[in-house]
Amino acid sequence: MSEVNIIQCSNCGSTVINVQGRVGQCEHCGSTIELPRRKAANTRIGNVDAAIAKETNIVVVKNNVDKDTFWRKSLIALALSPDSPVDIFDSAFGSVHLENRHYGVVKCKSIVYYSADVGYERKGTRWETERYYDHSSKSYETRRVSKDYYYTDWDYYRGTYSHNRKQVISLDGVNVDTKSILTAIERIPHSDVRPPKAEETKSIPMPTKADLDTAIANNEKEASRHYIFNIPGDSHRNEHIERIDSQRGVINNYVLPTYFMEFNHGEGAGMLECVANDYKSIKVSGVKDETKEKAVAESKKQGRKSTKVISILTLLSSVLLFVAFVATLMINGARVPLAIFLPWTIITVLLGVIWIILAVRAGKRTRQLERTIIDKHRKMKIDSLHTYFSNNFVARPSEEEIAEMMTIIGK
Repeated sequence: MSEVNIIQCSNCGSTVINVQGRVGQCEHCGSTIELPRRKAANTRIGNVDAAIAKETNIVVVKNNVDKDTFWRKSLIALALSPDSPVDIFDSAFGSVHLENRHYGVVKCKSIVYYSADVGYERKGTRWETERYYDHSSKSYETRRVSKDYYYTDWDYYRGTYSHNRKQVISLDGVNVDTKSILTAIERIPHSDVRPPKAEETKSIPMPTKADLDTAIANNEKEASRHYIFNIPGDSHRNEHIERIDSQRGVINNYVLPTYFMEFNHGEGAGMLECVANDYKSIKVSGVKDETKEKAVAESKKQGRKSTKVISILTLLSSVLLFVAFVATLMINGARVPLAIFLPWTIITVLLGVIWIILAVRAGKRTRQLERTIIDKHRKMKIDSLHTYFSNNFVARPSEEEIAEMMTIIGK
């Protein structure tokens, strides 16, 4: 039942009021009464405030890819993926599905007002009395020397930092990589978008106020992490955020056609997915090349073994050299026997250089091994792909198709 507001005259209490616009007049005593404002109805479209829906632009991306093309290109991507195993085409592939997924994109601006102690490095000169050993007189003497020193000049600083980012809201409740979705959206050409039809608008979900509050909160969280890199000076301390002011722009609601195909490989499951006709967004998830990972792990283990002895010797020599140097200073003062420490220092440095060279070579061997395994397995998977296509009475992929997908994968 709707709520009824009864207006009474504040002078005589009569409820007989003659209303004209925003002003009423009591018919009993003639007093003028200012009428209260009506609260705006909380009208919602589905689960969305009407005000939010009004400032939301709906962008529908045309589906320019058919299921067969997605099926073909995704299997080529699966063959070229460095993470898919050699026997990937022994998997049980499901059918291709097309879904229209909905994402809200809103540009948020957060201004961080902060304060901090900012330090600037300064250089100064001072005179000191130095005690030294005079070999001619064979005694300790003193002299005045000038020495450079560095200090930090601290100053209180207040500033602002503006953080502008586009935040992606999944309107279907699906956990997605919002960064990759935003990248796919930014690559959509203008020719691939159209306004929604009247019958489509009713079924397209809209962002709620809670969604927008979350987007702004995420932007503020990013701003609170990034503002510190905007503080001037050589160093800073006692950073403090005084307040954060945020605002958002117009919401763009994207309807993205998304193809996906699930498959079962062994005891695991994987999925191929393509968003908004963008083959660069094809993702292979749920599978890994265990043979490659085991070989790379074994190569890394052998590399650690090859450098283990020299790393221990380098560390031991460095520690002993430091301890001996400190002990000599404590016993003999400024007199350090260079005849002993200089060769020892050179040997320690050489051991360190040898350890670095061996570690670099071990890492290079591991990367070469990984590259060799990827290329070998990729060739085997392409042969299996040809067989799989032939068994399904599909034309084999051309070299141009494989080269195009290699450019997209980039590995």
